[in-house]
Amino acid sequence: MKKPIVGEKYLNAKQFKDCLTYYALANGFSLWYYRSCENDMIAKCGQRAPRVKQPTESKKRKFHRYPSVVKGEEAKCPWRCYGRMMKDDASFQVISMNDEHTCVRSFRFGSLINYKWIGREFGDKIRVNPNIRLVDIADLVLKKYKCTVTSDQCRRAKTWALTEYEKSIEEHYGLLRSYADELVKSNPGSTVKLGVTQNPDGKVYFDRFYVCIHGLKEGWKNGCRKIIALDGCFLKKPNQGELLTAIGRDGNNHIYPVAWTVVSVENKENWTWFLELIEADLEVECVVGLTLMSDQHKGLIEAVKDIMPHAEHRQCARHIYENFRKQYSGVEFRNLFWEASKASYPILFDATMDRIKATNPGAFKYLINRIPKTWSRAFFEVDRGCEAVENGFSECFNYVIVTCRHKPIITMLETIRVIVMERMTVMRRLSENWVGDISPNIKRRLEIIKDQHRYWQAYFSGGFEYEVRHKSEAFKVNEER
Repeated sequence: MKKPIVGEKYLNAKQFKDCLTYYALANGFSLWYYRSCENDMIAKCGQRAPRVKQPTESKKRKFHRYPSVVKGEEAKCPWRCYGRMMKDDASFQVISMNDEHTCVRSFRFGSLINYKWIGREFGDKIRVNPNIRLVDIADLVLKKYKCTVTSDQCRRAKTWALTEYEKSIEEHYGLLRSYADELVKSNPGSTVKLGVTQNPDGKVYFDRFYVCIHGLKEGWKNGCRKIIALDGCFLKKPNQGELLTAIGRDGNNHIYPVAWTVVSVENKENWTWFLELIEADLEVECVVGLTLMSDQHKGLIEAVKDIMPHAEHRQCARHIYENFRKQYSGVEFRNLFWEASKASYPILFDATMDRIKATNPGAFKYLINRIPKTWSRAFFEVDRGCEAVENGFSECFNYVIVTCRHKPIITMLETIRVIVMERMTVMRRLSENWVGDISPNIKRRLEIIKDQHRYWQAYFSGGFEYEVRHKSEAFKVNEER
């Protein structure tokens, strides 16, 4: 029960105070510290006596932190323990103690139980379940130590357990090189790069960190569609900078993380560095049919032109619409924009744009200046295997990692790696139950297309060519192609 004994020695005042805390919890005593410093400490039982704020007016400060007795009554428990630091052997020793208690059991312990203590005692359970409710943390404390804590204490304890228990930011950045070596050692074939910058005073510090795991790299080459979504998101404190990600799509139309990097700022220089590493890792410099999708960040657009000039570069239609509706809002403009964005052939796109022009010439000019071939399906390459017009798979990945973006850099990178590893394991197990060579999502898509096929009529025109018609629409189809 860690009951203090006269003559017992401790390393320091902190260890002595921890001993008194567990003693009070085990026996239900509400202790408070009459004196508390590194050299000596006096602990008493009961409620702290009120302090006189203005003796002349007899105004006393209220004390609700130590309600061991009924409000207005003074505690008279004689229990008292005194300890001090001994100079001879550099230890903290219990000098005197009155072991008599005349008080009743208490379930509130004032400053003995603070948020840091809760975070230390239950930090492992909080970190295993970051979404744990405050009431559940209070129940854990009540069941184990038979004391009640407030919601504010639980809230601060949860924050402390998820963030402040980590090492300092300086220590994390100091371990980045060791972390990179361990990643390569545990995942042979992976690419981990560190970028450094030198200050005018000669001090060198890390400002870039790139990760591409070998398994993800090989999986993208062998089974994924040749499309990569590029996006950046801000990192919350204590980190500074942004997280850049490259997300692909697998054969079942699900997101497939490829690589990620931490940079100081999202600009052309850092995007160029990131794209050069992706180009080398995925060996896409000579690959025909690569598609990139991103927002309208100017630095990214310029970097793609320099590094991957032959790749098809799409811009997220949702980002374009969010900017478009700031000037041209309303249901009509919304419907016309998405109709133009998802038009399947140029004539349909032109017809929709004519309707926008008739409604508002300014809206028409605004969209034309955004280069329609980058955001309308009518102008996408036909052999890319992906008709997406918005960067939803990057946004999906950013949503998954939102709970770890506030963590120190190594903890954040490890959390992302574990999330990706668990996802790959789940997808691998699901794929073992697939029947046939076609993945389930693609099979469902084919069934929808087959159902719509009944509305079209094919007319043979000679050789391998057909004319396919539906109402006023007609297309030429060449089976040989």
